[in-house]
Amino acid sequence: MYKMAIGIAIVAFPYSVSLVDTIAALLGLSILAVTSLGSSYMLFKARNRFKDQVIVDLPDLGYACYG
Repeated sequence: MYKMAIGIAIVAFPYSVSLVDTIAALLGLSILAVTSLGSSYMLFKARNRFKDQVIVDLPDLGYACYG
């Protein structure tokens, strides 16, 4: 299932860029990249806050943060 979604995204990307122009596509990708980096940073900070617990995935992190 995920392989198909990634394949569709790769195929649809050039068409999407051609619809919105190169500058708008670069701006959108930049916003997505900054958002992704920011959320990853917050997840790592939250995980490092609970070093005494074993945190493997997001449900473990949610349990550690919110109980």
